[in-house]
Amino acid sequence: MLTARFLFWCATLGGLAYFLSGFFRRSSNGVYAARCRSIRAIRLAEVLTGLAWLGVILAVRWDFAFSPWPAGAPVVGVTVAVAGVMLCVWSRLQLRSNFTVTLGVKQDHQLITSGPYALVRHPIYTGFLLQLAGGALVYDSGATLLLLLLPFCGFFYWQSAAEEKLLVDHFGDAYRRYRGTTGRLLPKLLIGGSHG
Repeated sequence: MLTARFLFWCATLGGLAYFLSGFFRRSSNGVYAARCRSIRAIRLAEVLTGLAWLGVILAVRWDFAFSPWPAGAPVVGVTVAVAGVMLCVWSRLQLRSNFTVTLGVKQDHQLITSGPYALVRHPIYTGFLLQLAGGALVYDSGATLLLLLLPFCGFFYWQSAAEEKLLVDHFGDAYRRYRGTTGRLLPKLLIGGSHG
């Protein structure tokens, strides 16, 4: 179990370091054609949720096991978390200079539809959700599942909806066609139909 936790944190902190290095290097590059106005509210909700989760786990000490296989859950959790980190990094590499943490569209923005973007429109969000799910499994933490993973599903849906409005305004029919062939957070073959 300690090995699983160690590997989980190595993967998570390694992925975080990669993203932060990209943020400090490239976040100000490029002129924005449009930015999401609700990003501050989204980020505030994410931070408050993270603090509430920490308060519940550390101060109130409320948590519960949820895995029916506690011996195998850490191994599955590390696998899921590492897959999430790899998906985030791969997605970030595909975006190159199009990446932004401010939810904006740059004037020279390109529509990326290759790599993980061939299956999912927001694979970085999917990767982060996989990391959270993996962490919940590694620690067999029902509180993490309820108080962190589920709210972040909502936050990433909210973010992606705001982001997609900007992308439709910028790319028009090209983005609408792309949206018709891919899922928002899961590949269409997993969610079926035209929902997304």
